[in-house]
Amino acid sequence: MEFPSKRNHGTRRGRSNVFVTSQDISHGFMVEDHDINVMLLPGQIARATTFFDEPGTYHIICHEYCGPGHHNMYATIIVEPATTADADTTK
Repeated sequence: MEFPSKRNHGTRRGRSNVFVTSQDISHGFMVEDHDINVMLLPGQIARATTFFDEPGTYHIICHEYCGPGHHNMYATIIVEPATTADADTTK
């Protein structure tokens, strides 16, 4: 089992909603340096909200042992610096 997308890009900084689920067994979903730390249960949708105030790469890990592929349960969120166009739309 792996996260469907290993890299997730975003250019808009600020509040971000995350919706995640599991298709097979229980998993954990934690984003480093942020307040997202949820359990993923099969058939249920977990929702979390956080703020990405700084550009950077943030690692996502599965913190619940989920079987022999557990070591492959990682991904990243890449927050790009805001552009001038982004700044104009946030006013």
